[in-house]
Amino acid sequence: MKNYIIILFSCLFLASCEPKPETPPTPPVVKEQVETPTASPAAGLVNIDTEITLQCATEGATIHYTLNGDMPSSESKIYSTPILVNEAMTIKAIAVKSGMDSSELLIAEYSVGAIDDITKTIGDIAFTLKIVKGGTFTMGCTGEQEGECKSNELPLRDVTLSDFYLGEKEVTQALWLAVMGAWPDKAPGANDGVGDNYPAIFISWNDVVGTTGGIGYSVNGIDYYKNGFFYKLSQLTGDGKQFRLPTEAEWEYAARGGNVAENQTKYSGSDNIGTVAWYYDNCEKMHEVGTKAANALDIFDMSGNVWEWCSDLYGAYSDENETNPIGAESGNNRIFRGGSYFYSADRQRVSYRLSFAAGARISDVGFRIAFSL
Repeated sequence: MKNYIIILFSCLFLASCEPKPETPPTPPVVKEQVETPTASPAAGLVNIDTEITLQCATEGATIHYTLNGDMPSSESKIYSTPILVNEAMTIKAIAVKSGMDSSELLIAEYSVGAIDDITKTIGDIAFTLKIVKGGTFTMGCTGEQEGECKSNELPLRDVTLSDFYLGEKEVTQALWLAVMGAWPDKAPGANDGVGDNYPAIFISWNDVVGTTGGIGYSVNGIDYYKNGFFYKLSQLTGDGKQFRLPTEAEWEYAARGGNVAENQTKYSGSDNIGTVAWYYDNCEKMHEVGTKAANALDIFDMSGNVWEWCSDLYGAYSDENETNPIGAESGNNRIFRGGSYFYSADRQRVSYRLSFAAGARISDVGFRIAFSL
């Protein structure tokens, strides 16, 4: 009996001495992080009295910023209205939201100076790009279109754009040949209009953007390939500018005169189509670029002469206001705008939309050059 008690006691003692299993540590709470704020226009050289807009993609987030070099915190000034730049300035900003980790730091450094139009030369062929200051406009079938609009010009919505450059004139036959050396297929003929200062035509969207040779750069969701016009142009100018097609929104904003035009007009620069456009009623073929009146931005032929490719896939308009939209996410055709000598007046309106396959080479479709600041 004694031995039994000793054995039982020993068993109980040993059992009580066994290490207890460890309680697993409580995993740390992983919070989502607020998106980093963005500044528009982007950091760099700006005109005096430029307004800088801060935005955050995280809904409900609050942006705090400083202008004195200090690191921002939740105690810093809350962003509510655009920041006016009238001297060299560094904006530091974070975005915060309850229940989430604060965003990464935005640092945007600005210097002040005149932003001028740019003229480039390829060989002895010069081309000029006009500065288009950003702003907000109503895109689509606005009142001055006098009820001529099609259903694809609706719904109306406000679109906000950053600064960009746009060609003063459509790309000419001389500039195309200076960059590319030859026509991709059919050359313009006498019935179309032939000469150094006539628009380059029979040029597809694929010809200007490129399709082979590797991607040179990407802008606005478009890959610009090394065999395309724009990449080759960027290499010939040698200053690193990533030339591209305008977005449809940029095209319409510029056609309407940007933030310079005092009044909205039916056509680009006038309600009198004959003043600004070569179209069906006043010509039988295209004309040299820049021979009609310019619009408020001193840009020519945005109504009439030849249609102009835009970068966007064709699709229905959003019913939401947008900032720097880049078009439909999917589709089969690419947008072109502006009308041509072959079409009636209603097709020359600033809000009229048309599209075609990216590989199409057409006798009255050309393009113009854009690039971002």
